[in-house]
Amino acid sequence: MEKKLRIKPILIGIWNYITRPAKIEIESRRRTKICMTCPLVDLKGDQCFAKGTQPCCSVCGCSLKLKTRVLDEHCPADTPRW
Repeated sequence: MEKKLRIKPILIGIWNYITRPAKIEIESRRRTKICMTCPLVDLKGDQCFAKGTQPCCSVCGCSLKLKTRVLDEHCPADTPRW
């Protein structure tokens, strides 16, 4: 799977990270717990789009801090976890 940078979800994730709406924070914590048990999570940052944004998903390169805060996003693994 080729990694593709998608600006709109990144901006939504940044906004939700800054404003921290309660509903989104609850879902983000749930998703992050799942991601942190996944063998595809990149803790070092080697597969992240932006260096220093780990942990990230090694499949899509997205920072978990942002991706988990976008309600329209999903796990990009072949068998999605959330």
